[in-house]
Amino acid sequence: LGTATAGAPGPVELCWAVAGGSAQQHVVLIGELVVRGPGSAIMFCVLGAVCDVELHQAVGESPATRVLVLAEGRCGDSRAAAAQLGGVEPVAEATDGRFTLGVVTAGTPATTYRVCWAWDAPAGSLDAADYGVEVGPGILAGPEQLGDVHCTMGRSCSVEVRG
Repeated sequence: LGTATAGAPGPVELCWAVAGGSAQQHVVLIGELVVRGPGSAIMFCVLGAVCDVELHQAVGESPATRVLVLAEGRCGDSRAAAAQLGGVEPVAEATDGRFTLGVVTAGTPATTYRVCWAWDAPAGSLDAADYGVEVGPGILAGPEQLGDVHCTMGRSCSVEVRG
């Protein structure tokens, strides 16, 4: 059957037909195949707030079900780079279909991240090769990081915050 990396999870019928006959004439239902996996997801996080990824229409759960947030590259590619989000690791385990990364304290706002999913990735793995299924985009909102700003007492000072 190969490796499914996209599509909707859930049950599909397994059928059999006699060789040489048309599928419509000789179809016999022999069972059901349940494809476990995530449905769609979106990660919308705000700097300074708890960041969650929630899967929609997921089928089946494992204690080792995890997501990884990528800054660049594709899910399943070991050359992809995990997102650098201050205050959290870019990987999380599932609790009732929700993956909590934690409170994001730094990152690049307005960047579109990629959220990848795995049924049984090793705990704490940041290798995108372990996460072969892309479940959706990830967006980080908040102000651009300014770095150090210097003002002098007795002089006018202004700071422009963007984002």
